[in-house]
Amino acid sequence: MSSFLQSFLDPKKSWLAAMHMKSVTKRLRNYGLRYDDLYDPYYDLDIKEALNRLPREIVDARHQRLKRAIDLSMKHEYLPENLQKMQTPFRSYLQEMLALDSAGSGPPTLMELKAIQRGFSYFASIQGMVKDRLIVESDSRVVVDWINNVDSCPVVYASIVRDIVVKLRIFGGVVRWVARTANMDADALAKAGIG
Repeated sequence: MSSFLQSFLDPKKSWLAAMHMKSVTKRLRNYGLRYDDLYDPYYDLDIKEALNRLPREIVDARHQRLKRAIDLSMKHEYLPENLQKMQTPFRSYLQEMLALDSAGSGPPTLMELKAIQRGFSYFASIQGMVKDRLIVESDSRVVVDWINNVDSCPVVYASIVRDIVVKLRIFGGVVRWVARTANMDADALAKAGIG
């Protein structure tokens, strides 16, 4: 997209985009919805897959918001003012799951490190909604060893590994090695929407 078009669509740079965002925010708050609630899983299979991979609590909260919005709409009412002020319409819970860019190409250890970094981004986006502890599991013993002892890491990967260690401390998480067979089972369950 051209830089002109990007600046035109950016609410921080364009008066028209800011007015549009303000209008959308008001309408979403009226019904207690988030922007991500408007995506239809029956229309877009990527949305359906993203919802299948989200924790059950987040999907249930989405369904409750949609039910409440339908109820309010049928009654020709809006959410009470005090509840409207508490709404966060642009707090996303789907964007990390919908990220189309892959980790890229490179050595398997680099791909594992990048996957862990993307996992942190996702965890940060849902952290307020889920009370679970962060446990990073990797089937790469080398990566786990590097995270547990940054000095053993090659200089090429040192900045990524340090970033992961800092984020683990921030989130109060731990990293542990799992056998590749166990990891494949978990991956299969996640893809099936079970795990």
